[in-house]
Amino acid sequence: MMAPNNHFATLGLSIGADENQIKKAYRTLAKKWHPDKNHEAGAKEKFQEIAASYEYLSSKDRREMLERELRKPAAPAPPKAPQSTPQT
Repeated sequence: MMAPNNHFATLGLSIGADENQIKKAYRTLAKKWHPDKNHEAGAKEKFQEIAASYEYLSSKDRREMLERELRKPAAPAPPKAPQSTPQT
């Protein structure tokens, strides 16, 4: 299973950030990356990613669901196959 997109990280926030923190981070990043203000290569895509994360986290239900998903412990790595040693 693929890991969920960490929209908190996209906005430079810790998991569990509240609505005001999300809004403040979005405004700061949107000003920096808005394509009308920033003409660097990739600025438009970065702005779109920021806007999508803000939209996602603006929903309390989706935000709480993402928090639960991100806080789940990672699945342990599968055990390594035993290495055969040559018999002498």
